[in-house]
Amino acid sequence: MESISIFYDGLDIEKYSKCEIIRGFTTNCSIFSKSEFKTYKEFYEHNKKYINNMPISLQIWEDEVNEIIKQINDIHSLNPSIYVKIPIVNTLGKYNSEAIRYAVNKNIPLNVTAIHTLEHISKAKEYLTGSVAPEIISIFAGPISDLLINPDTFILYALEEFKEKLNSKILWAGCRELYTIKRAELLGCHIITIPDSMMERLPLLKKSLNELTLDRVNVFKNDASKGGYTV
Repeated sequence: MESISIFYDGLDIEKYSKCEIIRGFTTNCSIFSKSEFKTYKEFYEHNKKYINNMPISLQIWEDEVNEIIKQINDIHSLNPSIYVKIPIVNTLGKYNSEAIRYAVNKNIPLNVTAIHTLEHISKAKEYLTGSVAPEIISIFAGPISDLLINPDTFILYALEEFKEKLNSKILWAGCRELYTIKRAELLGCHIITIPDSMMERLPLLKKSLNELTLDRVNVFKNDASKGGYTV
């Protein structure tokens, strides 16, 4: 995992900032809805010492362009290094082209998210043309996989489309198992996001297959004993 950056995708930034393999953080509106904080400002002020200048993305959610622009400016005002996370389309399925281009013109770091199709990737490239600020293109590879579609095609297409843009990073979103980290790395992804459920399983990477076998049969035996089963 030397050539891919692992970003923690969740709220417990204080805890996982101590993990030596973490290189950045992401959130989204669904994650933030479970936060004790009600504003991004409170959340960021509480966590900025743990973020410690690593990348972090905060997401907009409005549909109307003027409201989105206000949110972009409000997020950017917290710290100009924060990536403003903008879905490729709004809830009506309309491309967020004006909002993305506004941020590009203001040299605001961007995370273009919720990308599920080749057309989405092409549109993101179109809107980001000329951008000089850092940018992340988040391919929702996990959800694509849920439809029994191989996401590799989308990742490879994005890598090809953005290969000339040195400020662009392709992100695998939706890690479903730890092997996905290696899979994304082999494809050439720059970043993968890891939710809490995967973070908790990272210690498994230090175990051998024989150790996993013993762990599993011990779980079977203990569960049977606790259940008081008989044949």
